[in-house]
Formats: sequence, C-alpha cells, structure tokens
Amino acid sequence: MAEVIVPAGRECAGCGTWKPYSEFNKKASGKDGHDSRCIPCKKISKREEYLRNREKRLATVKAYREANPEKASEAKRVARGKKIDQYRAREKEYYENNKERAKAWYREYRVANIERLTEASRAYKKKNAKELSRKQCDRQRYDLMTRLRNDIRGRINIAIRKNGYTKKSRTTDMVGCDWQELKRHLEKQFSKGMSWANRGQWHIDHIVPLASAKDEAELLKLCHHTNLRPMWARDNLIKGSSIEYLL
Repeated sequence: MAEVIVPAGRECAGCGTWKPYSEFNKKASGKDGHDSRCIPCKKISKREEYLRNREKRLATVKAYREANPEKASEAKRVARGKKIDQYRAREKEYYENNKERAKAWYREYRVANIERLTEASRAYKKKNAKELSRKQCDRQRYDLMTRLRNDIRGRINIAIRKNGYTKKSRTTDMVGCDWQELKRHLEKQFSKGMSWANRGQWHIDHIVPLASAKDEAELLKLCHHTNLRPMWARDNLIKGSSIEYLL
C-alpha cells in the first residue's frame, strides 16, 4: 500500500481547523517556526483589537501628526508609494459609490485651500514644464477634439485680450454649441478632399474676422459657430490682411 503523504501543517489555535503552513505567518519563536493562529484568524483578531482601541489610536495619531507634520506627511507618502495600486483602487471604488459627496467635499476643500492649491499647481507645472509640454503636443497631434478646443479657445482668448476685454463666459457658451456639434458643423462645410486627417492643410476661418469687431458685443457675436468655416490654408492666406490670426 502506497504511503499517504500529508502536507505539512498544523491546527490553528484560533479556529481549531487544521491548515497547511502556507496559511500561517512564519514566526521564529514558534514551536514549528510558524504562528499558532492562521492568517485569517490573525486578521480578525487585529481588527477586533483595533475597534476596541479605535478612539485612543485615532487621538494618538492625530496628536503625532499635529506635533510632527513633516514626518507624518513623509510617512504617508512612503506608505502610499509602496501600495499605490491598492490606494488607487480603494479611492476609485469610494468615488464611484460616493460621487456627489466626493464632489461636494472637493469643492469645499478647494475654496478653503485655494492659495495653497494654486501655488502647488504652479510649482508642479514649473518643475514638469517639458513633460507637460510634450504631453500637450501629443494630445494636440493625436486627439482631434483637444486640438479643436484649443484652437477655438486660443483664438477667442487672443481676440478678447487684444481688445482689452475680459472673458466672462465659457468658450462653448460663446460659440453657441458643444464641441461635438461644432465638429459636425465644420464637417458639413468640408470642401472636396478635406478631412480631419489632413487638418494641417486647412484653417478654421472666421467668415467675418474677429478683428473687424467695433465693440465687445459685436466681438462676442462674431465668436458664434455660424461664423466659422473650414478653408484651405492657401485660400485663407489669399484673403490677406482681413484675417490677423489663423487657427
């Protein structure tokens, strides 16, 4: 009769179930080199201990953070870096289940910390200027809608600043439609051979130039999408000085 080989293991002192050693943490001081309780039992025990002493622990942690803000911040950063995937998954799950609450919290947080957030954003952009510029160029090159938004928004912003006005509305409100509708509006006017694939060969032309506006009200009126059309670059250049800026 063949000998039956039983996998090495032991009975858990917590749940009383026999389990292989793979379900126990190693422990040098243990009789068999392993903890007396299995991993699931240890987790339950730690959880129960935490709940019994939760308020005391939170008070201790809070006091430490207030007394050592820099060390606490660094420790949190290091811990997050070691388990970044777990943190992101947890944050994503929380956001999906609490979208409105999360948005409300962020709005309040941003208002209360606007100066610090602005400074942090400015410092980040300065430190990562080359990388951000590269990513923006990549988006411009490969993302049709990003380029369309930036082209129109940039042209309107230039015209507003050039005339000494202040932008008071979102670009889509000034254009009178969303970006998908604007895209369709331009496509309906494509000349033979035009496509988004050869975007660099044609311009988005303001039929009545923004530069011709006599006042702010007229300028805003000329920003409307009904004043936009696609035009071959060579034809737009032939229009000459009536157009100051080309998209």
